[in-house]
Amino acid sequence: MGSAPIRIAALPLALVLYSHTSGCSIETDDARAARRAAERYLAALTAHDAAALHAGGTYAGAVQSVRGATILRLGRVHSISRSALDSLAAGSRDDEKRAETDCSRAVEWDADSLFLRLDAMKRRAGLYRSASRAAERSRMGAPGARAAVAETGAAATLRACAVRVRIRWGGPLVGPEAVDREHVLREVAAPGGPWVVFSLEQREDDWNAGFPASAPFPTAAGRD
Repeated sequence: MGSAPIRIAALPLALVLYSHTSGCSIETDDARAARRAAERYLAALTAHDAAALHAGGTYAGAVQSVRGATILRLGRVHSISRSALDSLAAGSRDDEKRAETDCSRAVEWDADSLFLRLDAMKRRAGLYRSASRAAERSRMGAPGARAAVAETGAAATLRACAVRVRIRWGGPLVGPEAVDREHVLREVAAPGGPWVVFSLEQREDDWNAGFPASAPFPTAAGRD
């Protein structure tokens, strides 16, 4: 009987220790900044604030039907050199051109699959173009960027992040009832620069273009 109070008193401590060691993680400064940038962008999207959307991203999409948006999950912050991003962008342009050539030679039995591939390659190339513009805008937003030496551009290590979000669409173009869709928001930041959104696509479109929902670029992780 004398040991019972000790076991009872120890139980809350064990629960406290468990709660601090299971499933809880401390957000890094990079992740916190990425989350705040995503929150600002989604707020501007919901408010249909064109100026704020332009300031926070290079993505251009329809916003009139957006009725609300929320972050579901912030992905891990990845690193990629500017030269690697440029290489991926160049490769995506080559893939798009090959897909266009294949479509021009399509016959009835393979036309559908070739046009679907062309659409995916166009999406991928467009995403990389937007990412490159976002990286440059972030670089120019860094303190002292205009005075930086030219060689820092290609050698710079960028940070990139994919954010899973839910967007509510409504209004005349949607129908009598609002609908929720899961999207993937992607953003990039140059050293010392702000996070800039470069893509906001439905998860299925990201998948078709070869982009995993958990990573900003196909090279960062496999499809999930």
